[in-house]
Amino acid sequence: MKKIIKLVVMLLVLSGLVAGYVIITGKNTEQPITDPTIDEDTDIEVIDLGNEVISSIEYSYKEENVSLKYSDGAWKLADDEEFPINTTYTNYMKDALMNVSAKRIISETLKNESDYGLDKPAMVVKCSTGSGQDYVYTIGSYNSVVDGYYFKISTQNKIFLIDKSMIQTFSYAKLDMIKTDKLPAVKAEDITEVECVVDGRKYVVTTDKTNTDFYSDIYTYFTFNSEGNKIAADSQKSAALMNAVSSAVLGNVKGYKIDKATLEKYGLADNKYAVIKVNYNNKVTTDNEQTSASVTKKESYSFYIGKYVAEDSKVSYYAMLDNSYILYELKEGEALFNALSAELESKFVCPFTTNDIESIKIEIGENIYSYTLSDLKNNEKAKGIFNSITSIVRAGETNSQKGEVLAKVIFNTGKAEMTLTLNKFDEQNCIASFDKWNNILVSAEKVNTIIDKAQA
Repeated sequence: MKKIIKLVVMLLVLSGLVAGYVIITGKNTEQPITDPTIDEDTDIEVIDLGNEVISSIEYSYKEENVSLKYSDGAWKLADDEEFPINTTYTNYMKDALMNVSAKRIISETLKNESDYGLDKPAMVVKCSTGSGQDYVYTIGSYNSVVDGYYFKISTQNKIFLIDKSMIQTFSYAKLDMIKTDKLPAVKAEDITEVECVVDGRKYVVTTDKTNTDFYSDIYTYFTFNSEGNKIAADSQKSAALMNAVSSAVLGNVKGYKIDKATLEKYGLADNKYAVIKVNYNNKVTTDNEQTSASVTKKESYSFYIGKYVAEDSKVSYYAMLDNSYILYELKEGEALFNALSAELESKFVCPFTTNDIESIKIEIGENIYSYTLSDLKNNEKAKGIFNSITSIVRAGETNSQKGEVLAKVIFNTGKAEMTLTLNKFDEQNCIASFDKWNNILVSAEKVNTIIDKAQA
């Protein structure tokens, strides 16, 4: 008899556990819900809008309300029609709403919505069609076991289980969907001129060699002094600038239609930290059935750079394109900023290389020292003298009267002869004259070294 009683008690306990499990399973969205009558590999059609045209979409993501409308053949933000939308996102959204399939039907009624998170949904998407029909798509809790969300639609009184692609399709804020700008893909060698204003300093660096007044084509780049005269630019620094400009890349979007206070914070308000205009040659190839032709067009683009120094002294750089409202982080901003900030004016008086000349002649008093191209390449003394001459740099300028001539260096380029004249000035400086410059201050020590090497 006792054995029978124990068996009855155990059966009652087991029945209670089963009942409890059924109740818990219904409320715990992390548990799998299976229906043996449904093939898990077969999708269930929830809705198919067929030939309907979706005209508006509304949803919220991260507490931001997103309202889209289809107007004049394009998707736009309802509250800002100028906002540049990347239509890849809106096309995915439209397609997701046009056809919805479920993994399974969870309930044939909506009586237990709260058990599936549909009373406090993870997301609600509303859409309207051109025929005036409105639809509401409600996404409830996530079930990690079956990797899906509970779902209902306003046209049916059922609860479904759908895959996570639906909520992923709408997990975008406005800025996530913005159509970003791109700087033109320009090679450094195709840039003809860069106009810059950096921290109030305005300058231009150009590769234009049409000005035949210059004494040599040994310079690749030119700039302009404060008087507007075209002068040689430092080749290495100018090349670094061109490479940095051509390599500039816009990074993550930081904002759209930023208020003036924020622009001032990032150095992009009225007094922008840096303004860059790039002029370049764009080679365009046109093809037709008979011929293919390449045309070079002169084009340009402009962008702005802002500099922000945080409280921890960390420096960040930001950028905006001309005529764009989008604020970007600037990738490799420090390298570009350093290249823009460099002093580009060349300090070398006559920076020839052995590739530029055929011979040189040095006159010191009544003595003449001549060196051929072979000497300059192979003779150590000649190479030392040549390097000393071509490394003379400008220390400044003066309008004072020149002293006696200490030395003359005549360069024979094969096309013409050009003369560097070195005059005495004071104990520290000499005055150098070369091509268009007649009043350049150079180191007296450097000049004495050249004279000593030549006379040795």
